[in-house]
Amino acid sequence: MKVDWQKLGGLLPAIVQDAGDGTVLMLAYMNEEALNLTLSTGYAHYFSRSKGRIWKKGESSGHVQLVQEAFLDCDNDTLLLKVEQCGGFACHTGSRSCFFKEISLQKCSENVGTPSACDAKNSAMQNFTAVNSTLTNSAAERSEQNLDAVSQNSTLKNSAEKSPYGILDKIYHVCLDRKLNGESALSYVASLYARGENAYLKKIAEEACEFALACKDLSRSELYADIAREGFGEHRADEPRYDVIYEGADLLFHLLLALAAHNIHPDALLDELARRQGQSGIEEKRRREK
Repeated sequence: MKVDWQKLGGLLPAIVQDAGDGTVLMLAYMNEEALNLTLSTGYAHYFSRSKGRIWKKGESSGHVQLVQEAFLDCDNDTLLLKVEQCGGFACHTGSRSCFFKEISLQKCSENVGTPSACDAKNSAMQNFTAVNSTLTNSAAERSEQNLDAVSQNSTLKNSAEKSPYGILDKIYHVCLDRKLNGESALSYVASLYARGENAYLKKIAEEACEFALACKDLSRSELYADIAREGFGEHRADEPRYDVIYEGADLLFHLLLALAAHNIHPDALLDELARRQGQSGIEEKRRREK
């Protein structure tokens, strides 16, 4: 049995299903190394396209997946894993399954942006809708409410309280959600995405400047501490150290927003920093100049 690694450029879609009750938990991707690790260890490993590396499911949260069965589809290009989901949930939001955003079939043109196809679908369903109007309307109302809740991130906000993932991961996924579902009038992140790339790139430059000035103020406050020549601290009176923290957080936030625009997980930056450990920065710069 051979996997067709060429069809999707060396990646294999992996559908992940609860071995107990059949709930579809998530979809991820594997390269050949991730698949070999999965089969040899019994723990699900995937290739993260945003992080640019292999990751073991549960490496951050502890909610690992123990593989019970594995199946290859008829075209040898898609994998089905049946797993025991340790810890209770597979989704980073704290939901058991990643598939909790219901799409209304009655309003699919608004959801997926293909009005001609959806109009045909709606037309074909008119008789069904007339006979089952009460049931269909209530389902459509629930679906619309779900989509509205997601667009405002209420589902994500509530479930994030249960999530064991780090704050960088949480903010990154909030930005991804705002990019796709946010309303500009209600979401600052969505408004920046709606205004285009220049809007959030300018914010990065602005926040970097404010961070640098906060650092300068902190240095001056330490220099003048004994003579109390002037006061420092904008966000908290006479706490210039907090200004550095505040402006640094602003800078990091907008950096995460820009990374999410390109689907680059912040872990990719951390991995790059880890790669540079033990390497002379001076020597590396010399090599680049050559």
